[in-house]
Formats: sequence, structure tokens, C-alpha cells
Amino acid sequence: MKTYIIVTLLKGKAKHIQENLLQQISKRFDVHEAIKQKPPAHITLKYPFKTKKIETVEHIISRISKETKPFSFKLKGFNHFEKDVIFIEVPGQNGKLRKLQQEIYKTLKEKKEFEMGPYDSNIHFHATACRKDIKAKFSDIWNFISNIDLNLKTTCDNITILELKHGTWKIHKEFKIN
Repeated sequence: MKTYIIVTLLKGKAKHIQENLLQQISKRFDVHEAIKQKPPAHITLKYPFKTKKIETVEHIISRISKETKPFSFKLKGFNHFEKDVIFIEVPGQNGKLRKLQQEIYKTLKEKKEFEMGPYDSNIHFHATACRKDIKAKFSDIWNFISNIDLNLKTTCDNITILELKHGTWKIHKEFKIN
């Protein structure tokens, strides 16, 4: 079985800022977990799952992408999950992003072959800045990142399936939102 994740890819300035931040923190603080799997800049819509039936997921995502209109959302400031993950925040957790995520969750959950994790029903939208190997350096990283003024608007114009291939996240298929 292969491992996949469903995301919306960040584009333009948002992509550049998130990717730059990952690299900057990695080099400055010698923490590398967040970049080890080389994930493209994204907001997660469905946490990692395994399947042999990716065609079913493709069909679902294709349908949802055709029924959805592009929309904008903000990335503003930073937050963290305990001392394990520091991330760029999606303030207010955006209603349109939540509606899209809930549609994906509900539709996949109806298909009994897809396992749902404990956080899949209520994802905290974010773009990761660093994760996992940061506990010992959390305070230093947090002090550094807290001095960055981040407030930008970006657009959700895609739903993308990423596949974990040889330890690296690769784009399996990108569906444009009409």
C-alpha cells in the first residue's frame, strides 16, 4: 500500500515564504525533520493515509474540485502544537477552507476502505515551519520566528494528492479548482 496526503498547494508569495522559512530555520538551528521529506508548500486537507485504491480518491477529488470555486484565505503569524511543531497560522481557520476540508472528510469517510485519523475531522489549518526534532531548541526557534511579521492573503485554487515515494512527498495529481 502506498501513502498519500491531500493538500492545497501554496503558490506565489505564500509558497516562497513558507519554503524559505523551512530552509532558514533548518540551517540556522540545525533541525532537519521538516525538510527531510521535501514536502511542497501546502495546507493539509486530509492527513496521511494508505490505500491501494487511489483511483477512488482521484475520482472524489476531481468531483469536489469541479464543484468548488477558488477562494482566498490569510496566513498570519505563527503558532505551535506543543513543542513539536511550529507553523504559519491560518487565522480564524477560514470557513471556506473548512467547508472544503469537511466535504473531503465526509466523502472519504463514507467509503469504508479509508481510515480516518483522530484529527481528520477537525484539522487545524497551518503551513509547517519546523517539526519533530525541535524540542531542545524550541525556545530559540520560537524567539526567532516571533520577530517575523507575517500577514498575507493567498488563494486556494487546487486540491492536490501527494504521494510518499522513497521518503519524499511528490505530487501524485493536482486538481485545479474551477
